[in-house]
Amino acid sequence: MRFSVVIPTFNRSDKLDRCLEHLFAADFPSQQFEIRVADDGSSDETPEVLEAAQARSPVPLEILRQANRGPAAARNAAAREARGELLLFLDDDVQVTPDLLAVHDARHRAADPETIAVLGHIDWCTDLEVTPFMEWLVAGGPQFNFGMIRDAEHVGYEFFYTANISVPRLEFERVGGFDEGFPAAAGEDTELSYRLRDRLRLVYEPSALVHHDHHIERRPYRLRMERVGQSAAWIARKHPELAPAIEKHVGTRGRRTARARLLATALLLESWLPNRTRRKLYRSELKEAFARGYLAAYRTSE
Repeated sequence: MRFSVVIPTFNRSDKLDRCLEHLFAADFPSQQFEIRVADDGSSDETPEVLEAAQARSPVPLEILRQANRGPAAARNAAAREARGELLLFLDDDVQVTPDLLAVHDARHRAADPETIAVLGHIDWCTDLEVTPFMEWLVAGGPQFNFGMIRDAEHVGYEFFYTANISVPRLEFERVGGFDEGFPAAAGEDTELSYRLRDRLRLVYEPSALVHHDHHIERRPYRLRMERVGQSAAWIARKHPELAPAIEKHVGTRGRRTARARLLATALLLESWLPNRTRRKLYRSELKEAFARGYLAAYRTSE
């Protein structure tokens, strides 16, 4: 079997159902891939959605259920008994294009015998209302920053996006999979990529496309960046050689406090600001949130 498609899910039954429907329509031999979904303790209709999907699936659909332990543990659980040569990690809120598996497959075959991981492209769903903040997130912001990739054949480990990436199963197993000890659901993909960096080359294939069905608002995303900061502190402790680069994004306390006050005032006028100014403020606000999370995690550990 060529692919095991690994999807963690938690309380997004409607989006998961659409994700699976698009996978069922994939233009790839049905005997050459399986779908493995790990339900991370959902309390909505996810179990019913999965049972109904399993009954109509044209490919093997394995369902795993666990108490809520986060996406790292869910991905590991789904990958543990995988049969595919390649693991294709997807999020439960993406919609694949019909040729997604074929493009990932062709990219791996073209590199053979070299071992690579293939990062596909992630774009917004066409029926989503994309706000200026969402536009910035994927065009210079911290969400899916493909524009910062300088060499598609040699991509940095920090671009390991588990919404659309394929990895040889044996290499994933050899490094022990995702670290399940992270304090928040953020950063575990980057840390895995760091451990894989000497074992394979990461390449970017923009024609391997999924659409992201997820509306994002600025204020909740600020809280997410605090969690990213907490996870960055975990990475810095686990890999001390990365600490200096991470801490460049934290800054000094006095400057952070003054900047936070200025941002709070300026962003009250968000809709009136020129686009360039607005994007600078978005970046500063999320940098401030990252620093708060990073420092809070270090204080907790002391």
